[in-house]
Amino acid sequence: MKWHNTQHTNLIFQNHSVDGFILLVIWFIPAILFCECGDLLSDEYAKLKWAVYGMNWYDMPPEVRKTFIIFLGSVQKPIHLTAPPMFQFNRETFLQIMKGSYSFLMYLRGFVDKN
Repeated sequence: MKWHNTQHTNLIFQNHSVDGFILLVIWFIPAILFCECGDLLSDEYAKLKWAVYGMNWYDMPPEVRKTFIIFLGSVQKPIHLTAPPMFQFNRETFLQIMKGSYSFLMYLRGFVDKN
């Protein structure tokens, strides 16, 4: 008994877009993880900044106020997950990575189709 039709299998693997799709998925997984973590980090840091701004600093003892001022100054700078010196990891970067990957794979596919 034959488990698979070789003619059908050859037709599937002759289509190079399947190979390109597999590579795109392999590139997709780490990129989406880093970019989603970067976005989550930025969002949570923005929430922290607004929580610090909303604190009743005037009810704090003077020693704590000094520390609060330092902390308030440190949360004013945005924080991002980055790959220095190239780019920040966020959804916009993810879309750029995916567009570039797809364009590159289609460029390579053009070479394969010519042969």
